[in-house]
Amino acid sequence: MISRTEPPKTTRNEALKQSNPLLSGNIYHTLADGSADHFSEDDYEFLKFHGVYQQDDRDKRKTGKQYMVMVRTKLPGGVLNARQYLVCDQLAGQYGGNTLRITTRQDLQFHGILKANLRQTIQSLNETLVTTMGACGDVERNVMAPPTPATSPLVDRVIAEAQSLSAKLAPRTPAYHSIRLEGRELELSSQS
Repeated sequence: MISRTEPPKTTRNEALKQSNPLLSGNIYHTLADGSADHFSEDDYEFLKFHGVYQQDDRDKRKTGKQYMVMVRTKLPGGVLNARQYLVCDQLAGQYGGNTLRITTRQDLQFHGILKANLRQTIQSLNETLVTTMGACGDVERNVMAPPTPATSPLVDRVIAEAQSLSAKLAPRTPAYHSIRLEGRELELSSQS
């Protein structure tokens, strides 16, 4: 008897990525729609590639869902300069309920960001050279590096290697910059 191996069944997540390889979904339209209080289930998955998780306020579930998002940075090697930290601290106070959490992956998380403040939060992070691209989901979320003493001659090399590897593993999509930073819908006909 000949055994036939069937190809593995495509997961929902993989099917979504295949149907929308730019990982943009309908995020732009939902951000532009002031009456929409949350993103669709499909866009929930696409948001992860942008460093965002849609959540709801657990304390208010008895009266109905109040949606918000968690935004996670991607800091290769866990490196953050003083200016970048100050911007993160300011954004946490302005949009994140005065909380800024340090993760086990050497990143920062902002909780309680409202949909109306999402683009400005990510745009402000990017202006200070902090990204959220690929900080969530089924991708490499961050390249961590051991804490190297600032006096070590290897510190610059360790950080450079972490940044290089992170860049090579990042999702390749123009959707992040188009939607998050420029505030415009991705024009698929101009992408080849």
